[in-house]
Amino acid sequence: MKFPSKAEVERVRETYSPGTRVELVSMDDPYTKLVTGDLGTVSFVDDIASVHISWDRGSSLAAVYEVDVIKIIADKAAGLKEINERENDLFRAYNCNIPEACDDLNNLQREKIEAIFKHHGTAFLGKVNFYGDERENLAPDRVFTKHDGGLVYNFAASFVIPCEDAELAEMVMKWNKNSASADIIDKITERVEVLGGANLTWS
Repeated sequence: MKFPSKAEVERVRETYSPGTRVELVSMDDPYTKLVTGDLGTVSFVDDIASVHISWDRGSSLAAVYEVDVIKIIADKAAGLKEINERENDLFRAYNCNIPEACDDLNNLQREKIEAIFKHHGTAFLGKVNFYGDERENLAPDRVFTKHDGGLVYNFAASFVIPCEDAELAEMVMKWNKNSASADIIDKITERVEVLGGANLTWS
């Protein structure tokens, strides 16, 4: 096996950022149940440029650098741009003074979640602020909740992402352990977008 240079690893990471949707072209593994055409979501790229993927059929097998072949498919949840445009129109209609319990706004947040869930085959809900025992016992594996396709209640999540992300979990942990300044909120928001997710605004 040829080990990639640092520059090659960085190139692969730039190409296959977390949240990118990919399709399997070929895989040199006689034991895998994955087949050509299977779809998945990139989780991360490791130090030898293997692309770790959460496959829609349940596998987490990585695509090995210069051995297996994957290709990028549409990297944005279908309809998410249109949903964001309708949300912006709603804010303009209310001059940014959205009333409490605004069904139109809250239902748009649920549409965002479903758009990502349907496009990626999976979705994870996350909160920025935890309180009480949840905050006290917060751990990286408790930051995200896998969406089961059911109804999401108002304010149940601050964001939705297509795959779990250690960097985002660490940011949320630092914020809730009072070990980060307020500007980390902007970094959390940006990280959600980098992952191909959506920040949620409830009323």
